[in-house]
Amino acid sequence: MELKEVDVVAPILSLLPSPDSPSLDLLKDIRALLSRRYSYLESIPILPMPEEPSGKVLREDYKEGFSIDSNFLGLTVFDFEIKDQTSVSVPSRIEIRLTSQGKPLDHIRLIPTLLHEMAHVIHEHGKSFQQVIRRRKLKKMNADHLSHDDLFYKLFTKVLRDAKEMGIYTLPTQFQRMTKRQILLFDRLDLIDCPLELCGTSALLTPPTSLAPILLAERPLPLIVMDASGKRKPYTLSKRLLPLLMKEGRTRLAMRKKVGRVQLLDGSEVTPDVLKRLAGGEVILLLP
Repeated sequence: MELKEVDVVAPILSLLPSPDSPSLDLLKDIRALLSRRYSYLESIPILPMPEEPSGKVLREDYKEGFSIDSNFLGLTVFDFEIKDQTSVSVPSRIEIRLTSQGKPLDHIRLIPTLLHEMAHVIHEHGKSFQQVIRRRKLKKMNADHLSHDDLFYKLFTKVLRDAKEMGIYTLPTQFQRMTKRQILLFDRLDLIDCPLELCGTSALLTPPTSLAPILLAERPLPLIVMDASGKRKPYTLSKRLLPLLMKEGRTRLAMRKKVGRVQLLDGSEVTPDVLKRLAGGEVILLLP
């Protein structure tokens, strides 16, 4: 039976958040954005992970249910196929927990969780299509999180860099160098209980974080400036002033003509108010 994004096993249906949840809509929007770079992500369903009233996560696969610890936020479920006598893992869906103790989780806690799970999809997708996957015995149940090896963390880092460039998500300041050690430390954070400022920021959220907008507006803004030809340069705006962005961005890109328009990649205008709310890492288009 084909799995649909609102399909769940009947016995646990009452424990699920609404499939029309704004949280789920946000995660699907992020999937659509990242699908521009990883087209196969578009076909991977994102489902809400059911939760027991006690706060423990409840999953049910192949009529076998089990509970996982209460701070478990997401997982990627794989099916197995036999190809040329080799067991090949195929990502079938991503499950994300949307609530804790019955209360909705902050969106900024969900976004890095989704990016982590997407890295698992990319990890296994690449192995399957490059035909370098190792031989595995078929398992009775689907496999969850097949590997957190060095390749996974390299792919997770790449997804985080892509998300930053696209304005989807930016790591907290402590982890923005994205060294291997920093990514490992960030991946071990308990995103349910840790302070929101350790969860990162997202330009998709209003306000981008729990921090007061005035504090965010005072911070230097790391950006990627781009001209009409597609030339890109990393750049940090010291003060969130639109005239300063236009002047210094023009210099950074060596543009001959003065900048007349400033836009995000979606075509929306960057106004002084928008500039103050940006989380960092966005691509800014500078046009004559």
